[in-house]
Order: sequence, then C-alpha cells, then structure tokens
Amino acid sequence: MISHITIDRRDATYDHHAEQAALPVTVHHRDGRTERTRLVMAPGQVELYGRWTGVLSEGGGRPLRRRTARHLRRRAVAPSTVNRRAPEDGP
Repeated sequence: MISHITIDRRDATYDHHAEQAALPVTVHHRDGRTERTRLVMAPGQVELYGRWTGVLSEGGGRPLRRRTARHLRRRAVAPSTVNRRAPEDGP
C-alpha cells in the first residue's frame, strides 16, 4: 500500500512526439519501501497542476478552498486547445 509520493529534485522532461510531460517522483510505501518512477501528464494536466501550485504558494500556507479547486479544474485547458490561436478581430 502506498503512503505518499514525493517529487524528486530532478528535471522534468517533455516528449513533443507523445505530447506528454514526465515528472520524476518517488513512491513511498507503508512498509518503508520506496521506488522511483515518473508522473506522466498531458499538457492540460501540466497547466492545471501549475495553477494549483501557484495558488498554494501564493496562499502563504492557508488551505486551498474547495471553491478555488473547482474553479481551477473548470478553467483547465484541454490538450486539444493548447497552442491554438484565438481568432483575429477586424477585417
């Protein structure tokens, strides 16, 4: 059974062909074992987690409210919309 997961102090990578980011993590088991692996995320997930960490770091240690978390999930950009340009105004 897993106790918790920590982010390793190594660089994340991005595979442009697969359109996935990989963040090195360590899985800690309740029996004391650990294993290194990767957290693989789609572009929309990367943006969502980036927003969450930004909110948490700006919060000065205050708990993240449910409303804020729901709001961030709703505003997450779907992978198909990443890098899509907005239509230009005018003639």
